[in-house]
Amino acid sequence: MSDSELSSLIKLRLINPVKRDERAIDSFALREFERRVMMGTAKPRGVPYDGLGLMAFYRNLIPEAERIFPEFHIIITDRLIMSWDEDESKYHARVVLFGIPSIISMSGLVEAPARAREYYIARQVADSIGIKNPLAARSFSGDFLEFDDGRSPFVLRGYLLQCIFYAMTGNPFCSDRDCMLFNAHWQEEMLHAQIESGRLCAHHRRELNERLSRLRPGS
Repeated sequence: MSDSELSSLIKLRLINPVKRDERAIDSFALREFERRVMMGTAKPRGVPYDGLGLMAFYRNLIPEAERIFPEFHIIITDRLIMSWDEDESKYHARVVLFGIPSIISMSGLVEAPARAREYYIARQVADSIGIKNPLAARSFSGDFLEFDDGRSPFVLRGYLLQCIFYAMTGNPFCSDRDCMLFNAHWQEEMLHAQIESGRLCAHHRRELNERLSRLRPGS
């Protein structure tokens, strides 16, 4: 990757979630870090990036002929993707952004869906009396995804399906909380849809089969 491309990528790194234009400043150290990320020798775990900017960056790397369905690309990254909320004037972490290409954030699986309200209360109490957060988190172990969580690949499947449905239909979501296309805002909802249920609803199973049959040669 060229220095100019690395520089463009660095400028997508966010410094302050409530200041839209406050970005990282290009430096040799950050270029080397991004280069190592591209080579797979470093992980940008939890490092926040402007999601739509990152999508545009990746789009420029995709040949134009591959930007039209049935061709589509899905980027899976450790970068934490964020999008700007005009109403709240701040960035929010996202698990997935749909577009060309769609992006799934493994850091977002951990940080974007909210944890149980009781977890945040326990953390506030622990912080107020000087106890570090891991102690509070331990009592909620298993209630949410963590980094290097063995359940992550199973949760990832559902978000890959959402990207596929977006590419095929323009609609990646389902209102059925038991369907893997359910748009979860809480860790509990995400784990239920992707692991406890771990299936598509009957409507989306049928739609997937019908659309795949049309894509087969000779159909």
